[in-house]
Amino acid sequence: MDKSKQEEDEEQVEIEGQSAKYTLGDLYITGTYTGPVTGMSVDVNGKRYYGGTTADGTFKFYGKDKIATVGDVVTVNLHAADKQVKTSFQVQIVEPLKVSLVDYKVGDSYINATYNNSDVAKVGVVVDGTKHWGGDVGNGTVKFYALDKIRTADQEVIMNFYDANNNLLSSTTLNIRAPFEGEILTADLKLTETNLRGTLTGDISKVAISINGKIYHGGTIAADGTYKIYVSDKKIKATDEVIVYGYSKDNKVLSEKVLTISE
Repeated sequence: MDKSKQEEDEEQVEIEGQSAKYTLGDLYITGTYTGPVTGMSVDVNGKRYYGGTTADGTFKFYGKDKIATVGDVVTVNLHAADKQVKTSFQVQIVEPLKVSLVDYKVGDSYINATYNNSDVAKVGVVVDGTKHWGGDVGNGTVKFYALDKIRTADQEVIMNFYDANNNLLSSTTLNIRAPFEGEILTADLKLTETNLRGTLTGDISKVAISINGKIYHGGTIAADGTYKIYVSDKKIKATDEVIVYGYSKDNKVLSEKVLTISE
């Protein structure tokens, strides 16, 4: 078969191709093709670049220095022996996978998470080495039932993200909080004032004080994390030992702070 006849036969074979998703930061644009491809080029925002490799039905083109954002328009062109473009197709560009897990409080029903990549198709959770499958995955969010799996804040829990072919895409450790937690940050009293005042955080829902070992309950907590306790009737002296306690709604002590007394 002479060369011209071979070229005529090749021209009758249709060339088709498709690109894999390109993740920003990857070295190469990759994909597959069928037909007598002998070369390729890539257009990025209208500018054409020649190069790459085509062999055995696959192509590869260095793109890291050419593709900067997901908004770039990238087209792969496949060429035949006559150097002409026989088919072109666009490359889908995606952000690198980012996942985020919401802190889990012991007693919550679900682990909640978010992701930014449509390749994520399923998740698994590993609790102290034991694997669990399930959860609802879609539209960038994950919801995984965990009430029967996580019982204490010191357990190790990892969420794994997979694509549809069960390839592991990402693993993230879950931050677990105790059922209730909070802290008395400050506790101050000027002996000339009627209330001691301070600040707190977390799940503290009530406060109390002890004066030389005797407990007195009461006080108010504001939405901005400040609190005050009326003490004018307690006749506190600078030499007294006064401690402020913060309680959860189930009456467990979450934090305590020695009162700072000033004249």
